[in-house]
Amino acid sequence: MRRFLILIIVGIIWFGYWVNRWGIERARNKSSFEQTHLIFSGVITKIIEIPSNHNYGILRLEILNSNVQNYDPRDSVEFYFCIIKGKSAEVYDYASPRKLGDTLNINASQSIEWVGSKGHARDSGSAGINPDRGYYDYIKEHTIFKR
Repeated sequence: MRRFLILIIVGIIWFGYWVNRWGIERARNKSSFEQTHLIFSGVITKIIEIPSNHNYGILRLEILNSNVQNYDPRDSVEFYFCIIKGKSAEVYDYASPRKLGDTLNINASQSIEWVGSKGHARDSGSAGINPDRGYYDYIKEHTIFKR
């Protein structure tokens, strides 16, 4: 009985450690993105929905305007929201409610706004950085920005 109790306590401590680490990592990545002062807008040209990943996917954009020519955070953070190279971008966010032709307006330090094309709804919120390593493994395989 005593061994079982010790095992339960160690399990709870281990679980708490990993939940705390996950939360700190997620907050660090989101804070890092918000501090970029990145501002851009683009039109969705391709949507890649990732099976079994809570509607997350890859949104490919044609940049309409941006305050940066290139943005690639992969060397500085483990989880990231987007990559920009010239007039192309990929945003790693919810894919299923979005439609081809929708416009995405991002102000990293303030908000994200989706403007639907062809009568689709207008929506706004903040950047949600997915902390799932499997999601980024999928992105690495399917991104147009290979390393």
